[in-house]
Amino acid sequence: MGNCVRCDVVQTIVQTDAEEEESVEAASESSADHHGGSSSDVFAGLPPAVVQSDIAPFVGVASLLCFRRSSKAFHALFGVAFFQQQLARFLAALDALLGAILIVTIPQLPLLSSSQPVIIQLVRRIFFFEGCGDWTRWKAPLTILYLHRRKPLVLGEGSFAVVSSNKEAFVGQPEAMRQWRVLAARLEVDKRTFAQWVDGSASTSIFNYTKGGRYQQYSLLDAASPLFPDDYDADNPPVSVPEHADLPSLTSLVTEMLLSVKDSMHHAVKTCRSTRAGSSLRQRCLSLLADGASSPTVCRVRLRSPNLSYRLFLLTDKTTSPFLAYFHVLREEAADSVSVSLGVFCDEGAPHDGTHELFVRCVGAEMGMRVWEEIDE
Repeated sequence: MGNCVRCDVVQTIVQTDAEEEESVEAASESSADHHGGSSSDVFAGLPPAVVQSDIAPFVGVASLLCFRRSSKAFHALFGVAFFQQQLARFLAALDALLGAILIVTIPQLPLLSSSQPVIIQLVRRIFFFEGCGDWTRWKAPLTILYLHRRKPLVLGEGSFAVVSSNKEAFVGQPEAMRQWRVLAARLEVDKRTFAQWVDGSASTSIFNYTKGGRYQQYSLLDAASPLFPDDYDADNPPVSVPEHADLPSLTSLVTEMLLSVKDSMHHAVKTCRSTRAGSSLRQRCLSLLADGASSPTVCRVRLRSPNLSYRLFLLTDKTTSPFLAYFHVLREEAADSVSVSLGVFCDEGAPHDGTHELFVRCVGAEMGMRVWEEIDE
């Protein structure tokens, strides 16, 4: 059974004098290989099962050699404790960024058991975290997930199996896609699984997600969307559903899915609408749509038909919140008019006082009163 990242206990392997001499000799040979040898020579110190696996060729050779030379106690020791220590370094940084919303298990060596399967599991995790460095983009989606489930997402061996199930497809995908495939592998909310929404095809990178009882297919774009011409990040690319809508990033899609996956979040508790050009509500909504930088924007969506765009603003962004709340601002263009509307969503019980307080803090007292009393203009 794997220990969690918060555990500080790392198993120690003690070498005999003969083993130490062999390790030092192997380290010297591998160091020479690093300056002119092949990758297969570099991995001569690994157990055969690891060398023959699909994982070993992915490991950062230079970093492993650097780790190997950094401590006399671990000269050329590619063993369970060594890999546990390296994985713990990655997870310490992850824990500092995300805290309790995500936990990664560290495989342990059972008594009287072979170390090779455990090493393979550890190397698989190290490879994944070496190649997927930016986790800031997932803080809002994972916080939403935590508030839905009231428990952290735990990544175990089943989550990381996707790393080696189709290595060519996995390595060729954008960073955010690789992260999402691992996060979604064992993810379930209200008995709905997310793994079915991630397809492993490197050529299409299709997502399936259900909303309103029907499935829609989303594909990752390899260039900026015409609807978001100024937003393109190759590591977190825009997403499109043909003839329907575009989102500026994969994390925007995941956020929208997570906010709508629970039935209790499908209907706004307060709504307000304006069709009058000079109204204060209209001006404030257009301001939020144009520049949400001062507010906690978590998702933007633009539909092709009807000509509609909207932003989602997260009101509860801490795991200590007793409920989940957000609001969206929509702008819809018709042939001869433009209308705006705002809706507040939460899973807090009536009369939604906590949500009201957070909403007013975000948009101001005047707009907060108007929306809460549902005064259209």
